[in-house]
Amino acid sequence: MSLINQVLKDIEKSDNQPPPLKLIPVSPEKNQLTLIKSIFIFVIIAISIFSYWILNSRSSAKINDNKITSTENLSGKNHPIEQQQSFEHQESKSHLASNKSMTEEAFGNKNTSISSNNELTNLAAENLQKSNKSKTTTDSSIAEKSHSLKIAQEINDKSQKQKKTESTLAKIDREKSKDNKRIETNFALKKDFQKDEQKTIKVVSSRTQLNIKLKSITDGLDTFGAEHSLKQLQALITENPDFHPARLQLIKLAWQHDRSLLRIALNDAVKQAPEQPAFFNAAARYYLEEGNAQAALDVLEDYRSIEKSAELLKVRALLNQKIGNHLSAIKDYQKVLSMVKDNNEAYLAMAISLEAVGETQNALVSYRRALSGNRLNQQQVQFIQNKLRSLQG
Repeated sequence: MSLINQVLKDIEKSDNQPPPLKLIPVSPEKNQLTLIKSIFIFVIIAISIFSYWILNSRSSAKINDNKITSTENLSGKNHPIEQQQSFEHQESKSHLASNKSMTEEAFGNKNTSISSNNELTNLAAENLQKSNKSKTTTDSSIAEKSHSLKIAQEINDKSQKQKKTESTLAKIDREKSKDNKRIETNFALKKDFQKDEQKTIKVVSSRTQLNIKLKSITDGLDTFGAEHSLKQLQALITENPDFHPARLQLIKLAWQHDRSLLRIALNDAVKQAPEQPAFFNAAARYYLEEGNAQAALDVLEDYRSIEKSAELLKVRALLNQKIGNHLSAIKDYQKVLSMVKDNNEAYLAMAISLEAVGETQNALVSYRRALSGNRLNQQQVQFIQNKLRSLQG
């Protein structure tokens, strides 16, 4: 058995380790020699294989004979030597089976390991391929999302710019509208101002011409006489009813030269110029000189703003004294003194009415107030001193 094993090992070694071939160019004689050597080696190998086959066949025959012998020995009485040979045969068989099993197991494990490695390699390749696909898909998705976000950002930026532009344009339009309105307003104001200025110029020019005419009439009084001047003044007032200086000049001239015309001129002045206190004052004095105090009072009552005129209140108080209405006169004098402080003539006139109604102490106070300030004439001062002596006893 050991010889067979040795031969098998030599064959395996010769199979596993073939002699290296060297390609070296040689001459034709050397080639023939090499060919002869190769044939010789091949023959030797063939003989060795044939010898191995013969030996193997004989070993198998002996093993079979041993089996038969061992069987016979088992059925009968076994010889010790045969038993020992049978045991060695079985041990050798067991050893061969074990080697074969180990070899098959090794080759099987190797094949299984190779198969497993191939499967793992394939699985790893598939996973790598899937990972690459997933990565490619993920990269593609990220790229798409990034592109979408970029587009959305660009749209948002454009929208913001458009809104800012629209807001700026709207603001400019509002400013333009304001400027246009301001320009229109200024233009309208300028136009109105020009109109007013033109009117003022016309009025001033017209008033200037009227004043010139009025001056020429008054200057010609000594030359042409009062009657001629009165006619010219009446003509000027007829043409210009609002020219009040001409009315005043007519009233003054008529007061001196034509009393009948004076009454007509005063009545016309009061009617045509109800806002002019001078005309009411002149009319009241006219009726007072004529001895008609009640008519004078009626004229003053027609003046709506008499409570604001200290001069007309004095005239009305004097008229009330003339007709004996001292209480009304006292009230008017008090109103005059509230508007004009330290009016000596008003204190004197009020003292007379207070004495008339029996208020002696108040009358004394008013007489003394009238003396302060030295604004009265000598006759009025002498009258007050006489009253003080008589009232004090």
